[in-house]
Amino acid sequence: VNAYLVPLMGRYLREVERAAGPPKPGGRRRGRHQPQVQVMQSSGGTISARIAAQQPVRTLLSGPAGGVVSARAVARLAGFEQAISFDMGGTS
Repeated sequence: VNAYLVPLMGRYLREVERAAGPPKPGGRRRGRHQPQVQVMQSSGGTISARIAAQQPVRTLLSGPAGGVVSARAVARLAGFEQAISFDMGGTS
């Protein structure tokens, strides 16, 4: 899977990093912060775009993992320590 996805993910993530990078001269981005592109992995954590480009198989089930991580964050913001979430599917 990695052998098939590395060229595609590499090109895509380089473009994402380029688009998120420093503004061109005369650009309007405020501040000096250099954005870092992070990619959700199947475990629910994130990895750098560089690692995701080298090992794209680590991102294959990131959609369901992202749903669980997001549901937990929203539940905590709403004051709930326990919650039940539902993932309808379709991202994988």
